[in-house]
Amino acid sequence: MAVASILALVLAQATTPATPPAAPAGAAAIQASAQAFSGCIGPKISTVPATMTPEQGAESVLTACKTEETALRGAVEEMLKTLPADQQAMGRQQLDQGMAQARTQIAEGIRQMRGAPAAPAAPTK
Repeated sequence: MAVASILALVLAQATTPATPPAAPAGAAAIQASAQAFSGCIGPKISTVPATMTPEQGAESVLTACKTEETALRGAVEEMLKTLPADQQAMGRQQLDQGMAQARTQIAEGIRQMRGAPAAPAAPTK
């Protein structure tokens, strides 16, 4: 899931030489928050009503897991504060992209659970 890629990005940034010694604690907080977020999402996917489109279901799942998402974003933000400004901006952008990918992946998970064909890939620019 996209959460894993978010975690990988932030952990990679946490190991740069510019990172202060407090980074490992921040990385642990991010990992714990990411696990809680993923743990919230998984069970909710199977409870999405068949009357919802996969996209509506993904939105519903993310809304139900807002507390965990907020905690994850907060943990990432705390880590980003320890990085140089250019890395902070890049980290925030990648976090937002990862969350957007999570929405897409959740919708795809709902499709797979329902046995529906995959959505066509978005055109690349």
